[in-house]
Amino acid sequence: MFPYGIDRKAFLIMRASMSSVSPDLLAWRRQTGVDRFDEMWEGELHMNAAPHGSHQILRDDLLVWLKRWWEKEHGFVISQRNLARKEEWPTNYRIPDIVMMTTEQSAYDMGEFIAGPPLVAIEIRRPDDESYDKLPFYADFGVTEVWIIDRRAKLVDLFALSNGEYTRIDSDASGWITSQATPIQLRPLDDTRVSIRHTSRGDSEAILPDH
Repeated sequence: MFPYGIDRKAFLIMRASMSSVSPDLLAWRRQTGVDRFDEMWEGELHMNAAPHGSHQILRDDLLVWLKRWWEKEHGFVISQRNLARKEEWPTNYRIPDIVMMTTEQSAYDMGEFIAGPPLVAIEIRRPDDESYDKLPFYADFGVTEVWIIDRRAKLVDLFALSNGEYTRIDSDASGWITSQATPIQLRPLDDTRVSIRHTSRGDSEAILPDH
């Protein structure tokens, strides 16, 4: 039974923002577990549907690759964690699909949320989501780099923080986009997958998802 007469199919695909939220609705979302994708934007609840299967597959494969080729030498890779300043939690936070943190930045991890800027925030974009709308928050929060990967649009955007604003990193003649914050390159492929490699590890190159 869905609350307030909401059609089940419509509820599963909708994106909604609410400045005034019923306690009953919040309790129902906590009970069903769908609230793990919700975000608070300066006190306004942004309700997001669960990720599509292809979204989850790419996120999980990318997470595995980063743990193998980046995490062991550089820090930590974490999936779907709240980013918020201590003084703003829990009224203002965002949830990237993946967060990359250096060993030094691990002190920011408060358990329920990450209180300081990670090195990289990664968004796996889906139709009509708010990945690009999160950029001002990430810039103000001090996230060094943001990656936005859109499989359907065959698009990979990397943004580097400079003087409080993001600048898109251009691809080279072969289509590779080189991260300025990490030794990683990405390239979108025509079949909606993504190539990724470590710049100093010739055996690291992979195509994601890998199945």
